[in-house]
Amino acid sequence: MYCSKECQRQDWPQHKSTCLLAASFMRDSQAEPPLQRHLRFWTARFNGSLVCATIVALELNAHPSNIDNFGLVINLRPRPHTEAGARFDLVSAVGTPMLQMYAMMGLAAEVTATNGAGNLLGMHMQQREMLKRNTHGQEDFATVLVAAHNEGPHAIPGAVEKEVRFKPIAVQKRMIRSPALTDPTLNWYTSLHFQVQENIPNHT
Repeated sequence: MYCSKECQRQDWPQHKSTCLLAASFMRDSQAEPPLQRHLRFWTARFNGSLVCATIVALELNAHPSNIDNFGLVINLRPRPHTEAGARFDLVSAVGTPMLQMYAMMGLAAEVTATNGAGNLLGMHMQQREMLKRNTHGQEDFATVLVAAHNEGPHAIPGAVEKEVRFKPIAVQKRMIRSPALTDPTLNWYTSLHFQVQENIPNHT
């Protein structure tokens, strides 16, 4: 609320980007909440980047069993951008024990379930086994959890505070052994951060 049109005009440079971002979110489908919609776009656009980051972050070349015990947790927050799949800044990305990831999603109780066919964890495990079987053990799904936090200077007015997406990442053994991803000087987080901030997704 402004006391005058002049006051509003003076403040426009400070709130312009937030208003434009909010408008772009609100123009999209009313059936899907804006934060959820753009998180879906983001995970699709940066899928290749997430594949490479996950392989290196979980050290799958040296420790293949880490795919069963660890996953990657990504935290984002909104930013203004003309590209629908690039409207988030990368806040953090951390390799995380699987049990902790399940707890973050409220799935801890499902870890010990004898029949998980009807829940997310059960379906994830089924898809992993199916992929390994169909590819003769050459591919598997790693687990990535992407959380968009509606905070910061470009928070979306009226949107939910947080949206979480459970993102299975298909990884191939040939990629795990790739020289580009086994280079000890590779800083996976710096690479991922650059790709996200500059909107240059890695296409695997």
